[in-house]
Amino acid sequence: MTTYGIDRSTSPGAAAAAAAATPGGTSSAEAFQPQADRLDELSVLTDPGADRILFWDESANTLAWLAADGTTVQISGTTLSVITGGVDHGGLTGLADDDHAQYLLASAATNRTVFATNWTDLTDAGETTLHIHDGRYYTESEIGTILGDYLTTAAAAATYQPLDADLTAIAALANTDSNFIVGNGTTWVVESGATARTSLGLGTGDSPQLTAIELGHATDTTLARVAAGVAAVEGKNLSRITSQSGVPGSTPTYVGELNVDTTNATAYIATGTASSADWEQIDASVGGVSDGDKGDITVSSSGTVWTIDPAAVTEQKLAAGATLKLGTEQATTSGTSIDFTGIPAGTKQIVVVLEGCSLDAAVNLAVQIGDSGGIENTGYSGGYAGFTGSGGGANQASGAFTGGMLASLGGAITGNTVDGVLVCTLKDGSNFTWTWQGAFFTATVNWVAMSTGNKSLSAELDRIRLTSTSGVPTFNAGSVNIAYK
Repeated sequence: MTTYGIDRSTSPGAAAAAAAATPGGTSSAEAFQPQADRLDELSVLTDPGADRILFWDESANTLAWLAADGTTVQISGTTLSVITGGVDHGGLTGLADDDHAQYLLASAATNRTVFATNWTDLTDAGETTLHIHDGRYYTESEIGTILGDYLTTAAAAATYQPLDADLTAIAALANTDSNFIVGNGTTWVVESGATARTSLGLGTGDSPQLTAIELGHATDTTLARVAAGVAAVEGKNLSRITSQSGVPGSTPTYVGELNVDTTNATAYIATGTASSADWEQIDASVGGVSDGDKGDITVSSSGTVWTIDPAAVTEQKLAAGATLKLGTEQATTSGTSIDFTGIPAGTKQIVVVLEGCSLDAAVNLAVQIGDSGGIENTGYSGGYAGFTGSGGGANQASGAFTGGMLASLGGAITGNTVDGVLVCTLKDGSNFTWTWQGAFFTATVNWVAMSTGNKSLSAELDRIRLTSTSGVPTFNAGSVNIAYK
């Protein structure tokens, strides 16, 4: 079988068809667009009826019209422009929790922390609203209601104290029991005990002024000031005692005040406060000792004469009043002197008793007296006398000694022990003059000695000493004691 091929481009029919389809009789290359996929896609687009931009939609792999949303950009004729004023946030919908860092979800409690952290920045920027994803703006008060746990700016200012350096310092102080908060001129500190009392003006070096003091009870023992130098307990003045020589010439300060005439040993009591005439001498009529038999004493002449019942005076009572008080015995086995101190005031007689006393050198013993200024070893006015029959003969000695009260003769060296008694008696209490008498025996050499004299002190006697006439040798035997009254 034979096959025939037709050349359309040269066949009469093809030429005629081409001429008919080509305006003006042009060629096909001039009358037809070459085949292209993009042109096919474009050919199917319809008229959008508005200004649009042609763009390639990669997701659909085709061409499409791009429409302006009318809120951010717009197309007007041949112009593409950005709309002034930005996005209308009130029209936004469908946002998620992380779509925008400046947005919070109204239902997300975790965003409360974010809100609290950034609220200052928002208010500092002058913003009073916060965008929450339900399509509209919320006011500050509404946000406070939604978040609940956080205060609005106005509520915080009305509720909380503004930050202050002094309050910060006080907040840091320890709340230990008994602490006081005290300003030290720079900051606030805590003090307690003596330090706090001093800061309050109640230290041991302060003199606080008080209207009254309650002693041991809230109301029943009130100590108060009545006048200058006058105090009262529960309204009763405490007696103030003044004194002078002679009848008081001053005006009493208060009724009941006491006064003493030191010259005449007379007491007065104030019966008024008008003048010195308000001083009344105290006698039986105003509370003195009334007349009558008081047992061993009879009082008469308005209390001014006291008579002792002779039957009340007995040897036993006299002896009790004359009893000597014995001191503490001391050994005379060392040292150059033996002292007795602390003799009480008012002592009028002292007895010194020696037993077997001796020294390590051949000198005699002596007694010395003294007052608060110390022992005195000069100014004694006295002498001694003695004798001995040792060796078959009789020897005598006598003389004066100003360094003390001589208490032996013959030398109290080892083996020549001394025994004896020396009595000191107060003669004049106004010039503290004492007299003495003593008798002593020195063994081995058989000396008997006597001593007497007087000595005035500058103050009341309170000590006495046993030593030697030179004050150098050391005691090596015996003992000594005193008794006084």
